[in-house]
Amino acid sequence: MSHLPIRLAIAGHTGRLGREICASFAQEDGFVLAFGLGRNDNPLSTNSPGFDVLLDVSSCEGVIERLPVLQQLGKPVVIGVTGFDQKQIQQIKAAAKTLPILLSGNFSIGVNLLLQQVRDVARTLGDRANIHISETHHTAKKDFPSGTALMLADAVMQGRGQNMKIDCALHPQQPDTGQSKTIAITSFRQSGVIGQHTVAFDIEDETTSYQHTANARSIFANGALIAAKWLVDRQPGFYQMRDVLGGGLV
Repeated sequence: MSHLPIRLAIAGHTGRLGREICASFAQEDGFVLAFGLGRNDNPLSTNSPGFDVLLDVSSCEGVIERLPVLQQLGKPVVIGVTGFDQKQIQQIKAAAKTLPILLSGNFSIGVNLLLQQVRDVARTLGDRANIHISETHHTAKKDFPSGTALMLADAVMQGRGQNMKIDCALHPQQPDTGQSKTIAITSFRQSGVIGQHTVAFDIEDETTSYQHTANARSIFANGALIAAKWLVDRQPGFYQMRDVLGGGLV
């Protein structure tokens, strides 16, 4: 670590996750808020106050817009935004040739451990198993399936080393759960639930399930701060939360 405290800039600080991060880092040793960037604030520029790492939880367009300035400044960025198209992903990876960039759709430590586990189990079982992912969120979440459910489906495909069809349904509708080449995802909406994800591997007469439950929204903010602390002195490159977890949490 070059110095403490780490000067953290936050893009999207007035959004739900941005507010959680501001609340969490106030209780964390080793961070100070350099500045926040909201819709009504001046854009990031070479004249912005000094900072060590940008935590961007704003929007796809905002992330892409800030990349050239970050390249000029030579500052790392942790991106916690989902919904990028392939062109935008390629722009981020191109910028990572000169910048340390960490991209994650979910900063929860537990979710990222679940992703690792699902990847490993899918690799071991191959196409012997039928796979069913279920996700439950609060009733205010209208979109389905969740981004994390899609991350879990992608982990299955990475483990198997093949593309697979994804069949989604919002309960009480049911997806196709009987095909080994298809990943079935069922979405539930229930009052008071922050987030729960389960991945079930069905093999003949047995089922093995792996589950993660979010008990507080602060887990996402805490994970984002862990990622920012890890990234601040890294070499240029494209990183994910699995890289953070690979060295163990300290």
